[in-house]
Amino acid sequence: MFDGRDLNRLLEELLGPPVPPPTARRLVQHTATLCHLKHDSFPGAQPVSFVKSDIARLQKNDYWVCEKSDGIRVLLLIIYDDNAHEVFLLDRNNTYRSVNGFYFPHYEDPARALGNSVLDGELLIEVDPVTRKETTWLLLFDCLVCDDQNLMNKPLISRYGRLQDWLFTPFDRMLKEMPHLAKNMPFELGVKKMELSYGLPLVLNEYIPRLHHGSDGLIFTCVETGYVSGTDSALLKWKPPSENSIDFKLQVRFPPHQSGSEDANSRGIPLCLLMVWCGKSVYEYFDVLELDEGEWADMKASNSQYDDRIVEVHWDFERQRWKFMRFRNDKRNANHRSTVDGIISSIIDGVQEDELIAAAPTIREAWKARERGPPDVHARNAQHAPSVYPPLPSQPPEIGRGTIRAGKPYHVANRFSKVGGPKQILGWKR
Repeated sequence: MFDGRDLNRLLEELLGPPVPPPTARRLVQHTATLCHLKHDSFPGAQPVSFVKSDIARLQKNDYWVCEKSDGIRVLLLIIYDDNAHEVFLLDRNNTYRSVNGFYFPHYEDPARALGNSVLDGELLIEVDPVTRKETTWLLLFDCLVCDDQNLMNKPLISRYGRLQDWLFTPFDRMLKEMPHLAKNMPFELGVKKMELSYGLPLVLNEYIPRLHHGSDGLIFTCVETGYVSGTDSALLKWKPPSENSIDFKLQVRFPPHQSGSEDANSRGIPLCLLMVWCGKSVYEYFDVLELDEGEWADMKASNSQYDDRIVEVHWDFERQRWKFMRFRNDKRNANHRSTVDGIISSIIDGVQEDELIAAAPTIREAWKARERGPPDVHARNAQHAPSVYPPLPSQPPEIGRGTIRAGKPYHVANRFSKVGGPKQILGWKR
């Protein structure tokens, strides 16, 4: 797994710095126009966390499933310019970087270039298990615009088909005929493999173990719906409950000195506040990231700045507290409050891997019943299939306890506070 710094460094090493601000503003507007959007935010779809009730959704509707790669979420922007291409990658911070070395032939006439296009994908690193050689890939999995045609209102089967037939197949054919062109490309290009939703055991038990890159769950995409910019309630992200994670902004506060002075004890274990994003520049307190002596020693030894950074944490069921995983420098903001609420529900009401696999036969039966035509006894049985999951406990585990209360000693004013303290403490920039 690569932390946020490594991911950002990967982009810098591959593609160089972001485009200048005037160029970025032009590209943001161009992308929004292609995608028929009235905002200038990142156009990509964002999934919601999978909960037990979503099993019924997989039974009722057609979904495709693929592994969730652990990489950098990006969109590939292809701009047609005088039978040539300008190609860019944009990340979730809406940062654009120019990509050299790519040409995409038109699917009808390879002598001319493909028109303006916007593709969704994941940039990742594969590591050969024998040689340890690293290869960077961009795996595409959806298509917003292709050859100047906006496809966002089309169902997934149409979008994925255009991605394969209009973009990747002609591109792959060109490389087979002229393999020397690949030498100038900063990364390999591929299309992520999809399975029907009831093929999830195949993905979990066969595909994922053979991967040479990190994977942290599954993505279920509805076949029948269009592409949604922003949060898409029909796009489902599954992880085992113990691996569901949340991105918060971390704020570090040192405890008061035992002498009773107004100075803080800069050598004591600090209070680490997990702040939830409420939109714009507003953050509110959510919970505490508790540290023991060993974790605090590791933080000091890392010589890294922790304060005021986006961090990914997961809930430790055994110790009943949040645990630090990694920095998320690839994200400008933490998870929004609404996203956090959804992930908390997924942690409490999550689906274990064996439960998900056990549901595959009923998902398949419902899918086949729909294929047979109008609702019949099989479809009715599928729609009213009994749940394969036990009832929820009356008292769900307490997640995100919110332990700070007014009057706790950490709230005393001290010179190490973020507002009035020094710019650096213990080597940390404040």
